[in-house]
Amino acid sequence: MMEAREFLESFEILAPSLRTASIYARVRANLKSKGVTIPDPDYWIAAHAIEEHIPLASTDKHFENIPEISTHLL
Repeated sequence: MMEAREFLESFEILAPSLRTASIYARVRANLKSKGVTIPDPDYWIAAHAIEEHIPLASTDKHFENIPEISTHLL
């Protein structure tokens, strides 16, 4: 249990801000205008990736619909 806790503590937790929410809304509206929808939590993941300028590693191909993210498919 202690090893797992120490491992998880090595990661930074990103809390949503007003800027994150604004990016979320923009990304969701842009995709909706193209007839594309993704699961709601993934909009938040995308918003954080955009806000923090971090690449995203995922098995979900729908992140490729968001050109602002550098996505690495696994």
